[in-house]
Amino acid sequence: MAVSPAGSSPAVDLSRRDARRTSGAIRLETAGIVILSFLFFYVHRSRHYAGDGALLDRLIEGGKWLVQNELLSQAFLQLLYRLASPWGRTPLEIMNWASCLGGALSVWILLRFARRFYQLPFWYPLLLFLSSGFLVYACGHTEYYPLVLPALLGFGYSGTAYLRGSAPLLPVCLLFILGCGLHFVTLLALPSLLLLPWLTRRRRDYISIFTWLLLLVPLFLIRSYPQILGHKAAGLSPAWNVLPWFPYPGMYRLYAFFQWGHWLDWLYAWAMRSWCIA
Repeated sequence: MAVSPAGSSPAVDLSRRDARRTSGAIRLETAGIVILSFLFFYVHRSRHYAGDGALLDRLIEGGKWLVQNELLSQAFLQLLYRLASPWGRTPLEIMNWASCLGGALSVWILLRFARRFYQLPFWYPLLLFLSSGFLVYACGHTEYYPLVLPALLGFGYSGTAYLRGSAPLLPVCLLFILGCGLHFVTLLALPSLLLLPWLTRRRRDYISIFTWLLLLVPLFLIRSYPQILGHKAAGLSPAWNVLPWFPYPGMYRLYAFFQWGHWLDWLYAWAMRSWCIA
């Protein structure tokens, strides 16, 4: 067999070139799908407020940088508004852009996940996303959840890579902390984070996890004492929305954690976000 001056055979060189071409074609295809997804989301964006959208509009227009449970989300929307307001952009348009951007980023993460771990064609994760309830968050939704969605999907993607031994723990921890900064609802994923070293039998990684979790301390301090940064934090009512474990007289919640009403609501929310039912 003939050997090239570099020490490898022509067949090996040819296979490497083909692999580079294939990789480049995949990247180009992925970029095209993500851009088209963003345009699709933007064309079908919401023209009306949903959920707390009207309140968020007033907070953004009023110059609020901090909201107690959504610290980084509100700061990001406020930054976008400050940058775009000279061109007459409204808070509603800012939330639309952020939502469509979050949706496009979510599509990119799902494409990466499907190709890296299962070698699936692009249409499978794309149809999965478009047929799920998460599509609502991608089409100009006027709440903070569109910003949290890609962080949670990235957390799941990096966590799967860690479980398969193809990635370190660092991106998993960073995305978890980022998700908490965007919305404290990400704390619901804490058990998943704590299970990773146990499932992989890498007990020493718990040291890294608990070290990174220390970053939650400044987030909680800023939430409780925003004057640290020289700002007043707005609160969506109720600002600290935690259910009591059991019902008690005079409880202002609709139900407690261990009441049937809560479990029925949880089942409904899960079903509405399931691609099997959506």
